[in-house]
Amino acid sequence: MNSKLWIRKALSTCLAIATVLTYSLVTMANAERVAGEILVTGKNADGRTSFVKVNGETAQSGRSIFSSSTIATPENAGAIISLGKVGKIELAPNTTLALSFSEKGMSGDLMTGRVTVLSAADGVVINTVDGKSLTLNSGNSASAATKMWAARYWRKCIKGRGMRDEG
Repeated sequence: MNSKLWIRKALSTCLAIATVLTYSLVTMANAERVAGEILVTGKNADGRTSFVKVNGETAQSGRSIFSSSTIATPENAGAIISLGKVGKIELAPNTTLALSFSEKGMSGDLMTGRVTVLSAADGVVINTVDGKSLTLNSGNSASAATKMWAARYWRKCIKGRGMRDEG
């Protein structure tokens, strides 16, 4: 009789612990975290669907994008990133953008290429490699500094120092 009581108590305790753990996992999974979705545009030379890189990993349409992600598009593909109410942006081919966002807005560091704001609740702040900080509204685009810009910049620096321009 004593062993049946002991088994019953042990089983009840295990069931209670399992219930508590289950509800705590549900609570953790329900944490509000803003996420976006990527849509890859373009085709490879062989006709297959293109891909982009998200934080260095290959990604295709439908992948979730989280804040502080770096998205890089190859020469044959672009990407549209939809962040729900926050907005939607488009990355042209050969673009690299470090994207940050929250439920209040989005911003990014544009290293190469061009980004276009398709829709946004507020202006999207884009920082370019040439030091500009631009606020883009729906329909506006920003481009990163190009090799041409860099060449002109260095020529200007060289001439400003009284050095001979080799290029």
